[in-house]
Amino acid sequence: MEPWQRLLCDALAVLALPPDEQVRINGPGCVACDLLNDFDHARLVAIDNAQELTDGQRELLDRIDGAMRGMHQQDYECFNNDVVRRPVWQELREVAAEALRAFGWQRVEVRPFVEVEPGIWHRPHAEAEQSGQLHALKAGALYCNSEM
Repeated sequence: MEPWQRLLCDALAVLALPPDEQVRINGPGCVACDLLNDFDHARLVAIDNAQELTDGQRELLDRIDGAMRGMHQQDYECFNNDVVRRPVWQELREVAAEALRAFGWQRVEVRPFVEVEPGIWHRPHAEAEQSGQLHALKAGALYCNSEM
């Protein structure tokens, strides 16, 4: 998996989770800000680096981006975990899940942030099954298990 794919898979996977899981996985910080910023960064990196994106994949990324840009301030209020329960966030979850399927990333496992040093938090990359192989996306490395 290319670096842009790792970023995008992670961002879409967390965005597609149910609200309680989004909060649990996010750890400390502002869940709304983190989800929005992570997706925006991943989308820009993908668009700049992936000439192979299909029109359908681009359309899904644009739909998510459009929904985010159309949010009202109360939909992304900082440090209010309840905002991810609003209808606009459900729309984001549904389109993110559709985008994961469009990219061929099935059964994505997202891991929560862990404190690696006092005050320093890190989330291991997600794991996604793609084309019958498990891709573990950890610390920028790619591990394939062809026995799956």
